[in-house]
Amino acid sequence: MLRWALLLIQLVALAALWAFAVWLYPKLPEQFPIHFDGTGTPDRWTTTTPRSWFLLSFIGTAVQILLATIAFALPWMARNHPQIVNVPQKEKFIQLDANARQRAVEPSSLLLLIVGVLINALFAWIQWGTYQVAIGTTPTLGLVSLLVVLPLILIGVLWCHMRTRTAILLEWVATRAVG
Repeated sequence: MLRWALLLIQLVALAALWAFAVWLYPKLPEQFPIHFDGTGTPDRWTTTTPRSWFLLSFIGTAVQILLATIAFALPWMARNHPQIVNVPQKEKFIQLDANARQRAVEPSSLLLLIVGVLINALFAWIQWGTYQVAIGTTPTLGLVSLLVVLPLILIGVLWCHMRTRTAILLEWVATRAVG
Protein backbone atom coordinates (compact mmCIF):
# COMPACT_ATOMS: atom_id res chain seq x y z
CA MET A 1 0.00 0.00 0.00
CA LEU A 2 2.81 2.41 0.88
CA ARG A 3 4.43 1.65 -2.47
CA TRP A 4 1.28 2.76 -4.30
CA ALA A 5 1.08 5.94 -2.22
CA LEU A 6 4.71 6.76 -3.01
CA LEU A 7 4.08 6.07 -6.70
CA LEU A 8 1.18 8.53 -6.60
CA ILE A 9 3.41 11.15 -4.94
CA GLN A 10 6.07 10.45 -7.58
CA LEU A 11 3.52 10.93 -10.39
CA VAL A 12 2.24 14.17 -8.86
CA ALA A 13 5.82 15.43 -8.53
CA LEU A 14 6.50 14.51 -12.16
CA ALA A 15 3.34 16.28 -13.30
CA ALA A 16 4.41 19.32 -11.29
CA LEU A 17 7.84 19.26 -12.94
CA TRP A 18 6.23 19.28 -16.38
CA ALA A 19 3.69 21.96 -15.42
CA PHE A 20 6.49 24.11 -14.02
CA ALA A 21 8.56 23.71 -17.22
CA VAL A 22 5.54 24.53 -19.42
CA TRP A 23 4.72 27.59 -17.30
CA LEU A 24 8.30 28.93 -17.52
CA TYR A 25 8.89 28.23 -21.21
CA PRO A 26 7.06 31.25 -22.70
CA LYS A 27 8.92 33.54 -20.29
CA LEU A 28 12.41 32.42 -21.39
CA PRO A 29 14.73 34.76 -23.30
CA GLU A 30 16.29 33.68 -26.63
CA GLN A 31 19.06 31.79 -24.85
CA PHE A 32 19.38 29.99 -21.54
CA PRO A 33 22.21 28.12 -19.80
CA ILE A 34 22.35 24.34 -20.24
CA HIS A 35 25.45 23.64 -18.17
CA PHE A 36 26.92 25.00 -14.96
CA ASP A 37 30.38 24.59 -13.46
CA GLY A 38 31.05 23.46 -9.89
CA THR A 39 30.30 26.92 -8.50
CA GLY A 40 26.94 27.16 -10.29
CA THR A 41 28.21 29.60 -12.92
CA PRO A 42 26.81 28.92 -16.39
CA ASP A 43 29.51 27.79 -18.82
CA ARG A 44 27.38 26.77 -21.81
CA TRP A 45 24.26 28.38 -23.29
CA THR A 46 21.81 27.27 -25.96
CA THR A 47 19.05 28.72 -28.07
CA THR A 48 15.63 28.42 -26.49
CA THR A 49 13.63 25.71 -28.24
CA PRO A 50 11.07 23.29 -26.87
CA ARG A 51 13.57 20.46 -27.36
CA SER A 52 16.33 22.18 -25.39
CA TRP A 53 14.10 23.46 -22.58
CA PHE A 54 12.07 20.29 -22.01
CA LEU A 55 15.06 17.93 -22.19
CA LEU A 56 15.42 17.96 -18.40
CA SER A 57 11.72 17.07 -18.01
CA PHE A 58 12.11 14.20 -20.47
CA ILE A 59 15.14 12.94 -18.57
CA GLY A 60 13.16 13.24 -15.33
CA THR A 61 10.34 11.23 -16.87
CA ALA A 62 12.73 8.50 -18.04
CA VAL A 63 14.33 8.32 -14.59
CA GLN A 64 10.90 8.08 -12.93
CA ILE A 65 9.79 5.28 -15.25
CA LEU A 66 13.02 3.38 -14.58
CA LEU A 67 12.86 3.81 -10.79
CA ALA A 68 9.16 2.95 -10.56
CA THR A 69 9.60 -0.10 -12.77
CA ILE A 70 12.46 -1.39 -10.65
CA ALA A 71 10.60 -0.56 -7.42
CA PHE A 72 7.59 -2.62 -8.48
CA ALA A 73 9.62 -5.41 -10.11
CA LEU A 74 12.00 -5.83 -7.16
CA PRO A 75 9.65 -7.87 -4.93
CA TRP A 76 8.83 -10.14 -7.87
CA MET A 77 12.54 -10.55 -8.67
CA ALA A 78 13.29 -11.30 -5.01
CA ARG A 79 10.57 -13.92 -4.99
CA ASN A 80 11.31 -15.58 -8.34
CA HIS A 81 14.93 -14.76 -9.23
CA PRO A 82 16.81 -13.93 -6.00
CA GLN A 83 20.19 -14.57 -7.59
CA ILE A 84 19.87 -11.39 -9.72
CA VAL A 85 18.92 -9.14 -6.79
CA ASN A 86 21.86 -7.16 -5.43
CA VAL A 87 21.46 -7.07 -1.64
CA PRO A 88 23.73 -7.23 1.40
CA GLN A 89 24.02 -10.70 2.97
CA LYS A 90 23.19 -12.24 -0.39
CA GLU A 91 24.04 -15.80 0.62
CA LYS A 92 21.55 -15.59 3.49
CA PHE A 93 19.04 -13.78 1.28
CA ILE A 94 19.04 -16.62 -1.26
CA GLN A 95 18.41 -19.16 1.51
CA LEU A 96 15.22 -17.38 2.59
CA ASP A 97 11.83 -18.53 1.40
CA ALA A 98 10.11 -16.44 -1.30
CA ASN A 99 7.86 -14.49 1.10
CA ALA A 100 10.78 -13.61 3.40
CA ARG A 101 12.86 -12.41 0.44
CA GLN A 102 9.99 -10.26 -0.70
CA ARG A 103 9.64 -8.66 2.74
CA ALA A 104 13.41 -8.14 2.96
CA VAL A 105 13.57 -6.01 -0.20
CA GLU A 106 10.65 -3.78 0.74
CA PRO A 107 12.93 -0.97 2.06
CA SER A 108 14.81 -0.92 -1.25
CA SER A 109 11.58 -0.81 -3.21
CA LEU A 110 10.32 2.12 -1.16
CA LEU A 111 13.63 3.96 -1.37
CA LEU A 112 13.56 3.87 -5.16
CA LEU A 113 10.22 5.67 -5.15
CA ILE A 114 11.38 8.20 -2.55
CA VAL A 115 14.53 8.90 -4.58
CA GLY A 116 12.28 9.49 -7.57
CA VAL A 117 10.42 12.24 -5.70
CA LEU A 118 13.72 13.80 -4.57
CA ILE A 119 15.06 13.72 -8.13
CA ASN A 120 11.91 15.47 -9.32
CA ALA A 121 12.47 18.14 -6.68
CA LEU A 122 16.10 18.48 -7.75
CA PHE A 123 15.16 18.79 -11.43
CA ALA A 124 12.50 21.40 -10.63
CA TRP A 125 15.10 23.34 -8.65
CA ILE A 126 17.56 23.12 -11.56
CA GLN A 127 14.84 24.28 -13.97
CA TRP A 128 13.95 27.23 -11.73
CA GLY A 129 17.60 28.18 -11.24
CA THR A 130 18.26 27.92 -14.95
CA TYR A 131 15.33 30.23 -15.60
CA GLN A 132 16.55 32.70 -12.96
CA VAL A 133 20.02 32.80 -14.56
CA ALA A 134 18.53 33.10 -18.06
CA ILE A 135 16.45 36.18 -17.18
CA GLY A 136 19.35 37.73 -15.27
CA THR A 137 17.84 37.60 -11.78
CA THR A 138 20.92 35.82 -10.46
CA PRO A 139 24.35 35.16 -12.00
CA THR A 140 24.67 31.59 -10.71
CA LEU A 141 22.66 28.51 -9.94
CA GLY A 142 22.37 28.50 -6.15
CA LEU A 143 23.85 25.35 -4.66
CA VAL A 144 22.03 25.41 -1.31
CA SER A 145 19.17 23.16 -2.47
CA LEU A 146 21.65 20.79 -4.08
CA LEU A 147 23.44 20.53 -0.75
CA VAL A 148 20.13 19.49 0.83
CA VAL A 149 18.75 17.06 -1.78
CA LEU A 150 21.93 15.07 -2.45
CA PRO A 151 22.64 14.33 1.24
CA LEU A 152 18.99 13.27 1.65
CA ILE A 153 19.45 10.77 -1.18
CA LEU A 154 22.72 9.54 0.34
CA ILE A 155 21.16 9.20 3.80
CA GLY A 156 18.26 7.30 2.22
CA VAL A 157 20.61 4.91 0.45
CA LEU A 158 22.55 4.26 3.66
CA TRP A 159 19.33 3.79 5.64
CA CYS A 160 18.02 1.42 2.98
CA HIS A 161 21.23 -0.61 2.98
CA MET A 162 21.15 -0.98 6.77
CA ARG A 163 17.40 -1.67 6.85
CA THR A 164 17.62 -4.27 4.06
CA ARG A 165 20.63 -5.94 5.71
CA THR A 166 18.79 -6.06 9.05
CA ALA A 167 15.61 -7.38 7.42
CA ILE A 168 17.55 -10.17 5.69
CA LEU A 169 19.30 -11.14 8.92
CA LEU A 170 16.05 -11.09 10.93
CA GLU A 171 14.25 -13.16 8.30
CA TRP A 172 17.18 -15.59 8.16
CA VAL A 173 17.28 -15.97 11.97
CA ALA A 174 13.50 -16.44 12.07
CA THR A 175 13.63 -19.22 9.47
CA ARG A 176 16.42 -20.94 11.42
CA ALA A 177 14.44 -20.70 14.68
CA VAL A 178 11.34 -22.24 13.05
CA GLY A 179 13.24 -24.88 11.06
